[in-house]
Amino acid sequence: MKSTRPALRPAILGFVLTLLVVTGLCTAQFLLKYGPDIFGKDLEASAIFKILSLEILSELEFALPISVLVMTTLHYRSIFKHGPPEIRIRPALLTSFIFALISFLYIAFILPVVHLHEAGLLFDIRGREINAPLERTELSFFKKSLITSNYREINGVIDSTRARALSRKAEYSESIRANQLTGERLKLYAEMMSNETEQADHVINRMQIKKAGMLSYPFIVFILFYAGMFLGILNRRTHLLVLLLSIGLAVFPGIVYLSLYFEKLARSRSVTPLQSQLFYSLIILFITLGLYLYAKRQLGQEVRPEADITN
Repeated sequence: MKSTRPALRPAILGFVLTLLVVTGLCTAQFLLKYGPDIFGKDLEASAIFKILSLEILSELEFALPISVLVMTTLHYRSIFKHGPPEIRIRPALLTSFIFALISFLYIAFILPVVHLHEAGLLFDIRGREINAPLERTELSFFKKSLITSNYREINGVIDSTRARALSRKAEYSESIRANQLTGERLKLYAEMMSNETEQADHVINRMQIKKAGMLSYPFIVFILFYAGMFLGILNRRTHLLVLLLSIGLAVFPGIVYLSLYFEKLARSRSVTPLQSQLFYSLIILFITLGLYLYAKRQLGQEVRPEADITN
């Protein structure tokens, strides 16, 4: 018990600092990309502050998983630094479950509200310039606000979008039969029907990707909690700066790349949204299991020489 108490301080500090650094870097990238859109529209200071606040809350989506990873890495690095105790997974189940639950509530219910407020800001800004309406590209940082439904509402939005698309398709078909359209008129109606169907499929696919992401997000946080545990054990004698740089320059970019890669597969319809998140989660899980087996083996090799010396 004495060895775990001092380990809480670097763990909490690592969590908070990582959260601030990753959020700060993402916000800085946002400002570099969309700064002219924000500061070149003669917006009020309160509107700019609200935009930045909402963006920071949005960037927590990227910062939370890596912050949990750094926290557990530092915590178990401190615990295992001065000896080879046994790896105990069960005592950490409650803590990891709490972090997973918090992450689900954030991604499924809080973040959609943030996006909803972003959409509201967009309409407020456009409403002030009725005579000279802003183009979509001039406020492209609001693109994330297209999907604002929380987890409970997504199924309803998907069903209503699909029903509306089928209804419109039936209307076009009925109009074609009633008016006996031929030639160019028939081709025009067919193109309109195809475009509306394609647009509806695109919206449904995006919503399904969002729902799959909401389901997998807490599992990723849960798995990364234990990945950090085993990384900390394996790097208990590694210099802290080297360890943090390794996580920042290798682990974090790898996680982000995998996430974006499988999201891209889902957007291109190469796999279903649920399949993409399943493959992504399984890769992280298998890597974590590999870290566990390697850490257990390393500890076992340290315990055996001590036992031989005692005998």
